[in-house]
Amino acid sequence: MAGALLDCTLCAMLGVAIRARIANQVAAVVGVIVWFFIVELLPAPLLDRASAHTIGQTSTSLGGGIEGEPLAWGAALVVLAVWTAAFMVAAGLVDARRDI
Repeated sequence: MAGALLDCTLCAMLGVAIRARIANQVAAVVGVIVWFFIVELLPAPLLDRASAHTIGQTSTSLGGGIEGEPLAWGAALVVLAVWTAAFMVAAGLVDARRDI
């Protein structure tokens, strides 16, 4: 239960960061869909164990899903937090340069 709550919180923060990074709302939504359903899945057989560190797999591991080879709960929390922090920093840099 706690993992699912942390997963939802980090994914919500990630969504806000992606939306702040990409100015067009439609492009942001389409980009996220393409990322989760194409970009993360295509190289998975080639990446072997490294594919467990993608956003979708860490979110599944943290939320309690059993898809693929899940990471341990603590490792999934750290990896998803790093992904979220990276996108938040990128969003902050872009947002600071935008003219309102």
